[in-house]
Amino acid sequence: MIALTGATGHVGYVLHKFLLKENMPHKVLVRKQTDRLQKVDQIVGDLGNIKALQDVVHSATTVIHSAGIVYPRYGQNKDVLKVNYHQSKLLFDEAKKAGVKHFIFISSIHSMEVPNQSSIFDETAKLVVDENKSYDFSKAEMERYLSEQKDIKITILNPTSIIGGGDLYFNGFNQLFKLLHSYRLPMLTSGGFDIIDVKDIAKCCIIAARKEVEGKFILGNTYYSIPEIAKLYGTIAHKMVSPIKLPTFGMSMLAKATDIVDNFLKNPLPTNSYAMDTLLESENPISHQKAVDKLEYLPTPIQESLQDVYNWIENGEFEL
Repeated sequence: MIALTGATGHVGYVLHKFLLKENMPHKVLVRKQTDRLQKVDQIVGDLGNIKALQDVVHSATTVIHSAGIVYPRYGQNKDVLKVNYHQSKLLFDEAKKAGVKHFIFISSIHSMEVPNQSSIFDETAKLVVDENKSYDFSKAEMERYLSEQKDIKITILNPTSIIGGGDLYFNGFNQLFKLLHSYRLPMLTSGGFDIIDVKDIAKCCIIAARKEVEGKFILGNTYYSIPEIAKLYGTIAHKMVSPIKLPTFGMSMLAKATDIVDNFLKNPLPTNSYAMDTLLESENPISHQKAVDKLEYLPTPIQESLQDVYNWIENGEFEL
């Protein structure tokens, strides 16, 4: 039996679909009952509810923890640290007490410091220590905690920028594609990021669970600049993509202006300083060779990933 958190989020929802397809028994922790999740036992409660945590890990042999708060903004945030670290630690502790044999933590590439430009970005990269990067630091803290644990198998997955269908909230690059799809993106920026298909993360989780693979694994695919990925999506979606490309200097000015407004908003804007810096700092080659060797990882072709995105935006369709 697998206990899954974050099943209403992008990765968790797709993973739930894969578990159903593979006939792998599982139950999910949800903040409230939802019709979006079918044929699965839903345990109601958040990560701070000890009783709900105990119920979801009871009789489970494996926990896959994908729940968390994504916070693409500079500045300390107590809620992000509480959920992504302190409450995640509670989940792990209850799982271990219940006799769970394997804990799979879906972290992020952002938990690690970007190495020098001449270096390959792999699993040896140092974990973030800057508390001003709330999201990055919270994921890094949980990884540090897990690295100290014994007597339980632990797997840490560090995906790069996630795309694909099934994303109810349209985060990250999926937000870019939605804007392109509706012709509501007046400009593109410089920079880019390494991209991974959400289905590939789910497949790696299943391999890790079935074969009890331990260790830390970067899950990535290929680096794409913003103009490149926008053009590729335009081809798939039959959309004319020709917004103005904003140079690095222009990005810096836009970020400074955005930050002033961003401080007064609940949800971070996609053009704040954190987002712009992330796009410009990530041209290091990111290695996912360890996942290829140990998790049978075979990246999905970008055209297939973008077709999934198109089908999701256009029709709300998602197929495995």
